[in-house]
Amino acid sequence: MLRTVILTLALSSLILAKTGEEYFKEKKFEKAIEESNKILKLNPKDFRALRVRAKSYRALGDYKNSNLDYLKLLQMDSDKEQGVSFLVERGAYLKSVGDTSFVDLYKKGLEIDGGNIDILNQLSTYYLSKKDYSRSLKYLDREYEENSSLKVMAKIAKCNFMLKNYDRSAESYTIILDNSKKSADLFYNRGLSYFYGKHNSYAYNDFLEAINIDPNYVKAYNSLAKIDLLEKRFDDSIKHYSKSIDIDPNNFDTYYKRSKAYLYKKQLKKAASDLKRYLKLGGKSIKNPKKIQDLIDQLNA
Repeated sequence: MLRTVILTLALSSLILAKTGEEYFKEKKFEKAIEESNKILKLNPKDFRALRVRAKSYRALGDYKNSNLDYLKLLQMDSDKEQGVSFLVERGAYLKSVGDTSFVDLYKKGLEIDGGNIDILNQLSTYYLSKKDYSRSLKYLDREYEENSSLKVMAKIAKCNFMLKNYDRSAESYTIILDNSKKSADLFYNRGLSYFYGKHNSYAYNDFLEAINIDPNYVKAYNSLAKIDLLEKRFDDSIKHYSKSIDIDPNNFDTYYKRSKAYLYKKQLKKAASDLKRYLKLGGKSIKNPKKIQDLIDQLNA
């Protein structure tokens, strides 16, 4: 007799749980809560019902009751997969209300399941938003081991670049370029990694590739001109800065940089003209206008 009662209660709980989950999927959150309450009267420790109710409360913006249900779930014993799932949901709630303790909660989740992609992604994204590139990279590397996503690799490339790990950043961009559609941005970003890693010839080739894909890629022309200037190819530097100006004639900084190439070529009038244009476009906001005006006067003398 007792066994029959237990089986009946279990079956009723299962049917109601399914109904509650269906209501949740249909976004009928009040009904999902109502059905969950029926189950919890029969069995106050029913995992599925508590979970559905917690999610439904959260969907309705009732964070207080949602929080209480998640706490109950966390206090219960469950298998590894369920436990981590509850931690993820609880962390999502804390994050939604601006409580940064979700970070510690997710770290606890990794102690249970070190390869959980959702948690690794949440932690890497959080630290990236805080510009804590070192911590972000730690979780990104682990995330990439679990899920070889090119989006993850792009974040790895960015973090390495910001941490001045330029060779590794270039390697990351190479992986992306080898496994995705080529783009001007990808070549340009790898070119920057090569440039700051002091591999000017590789950087130069990548900037040229960026221009081949997008002939109006101003930043690539400026980067080519910068390398030309460093390597004393002054005519090429002037050519690339001039192309940049043709595309974007209002970028005052480019005039200032081209004036340097003209100075090296001893084309003083042209250098003075570029400096005048620089001041006219607003360059005085970042340079000493009097000092530049004095230089212009000297060049025109």
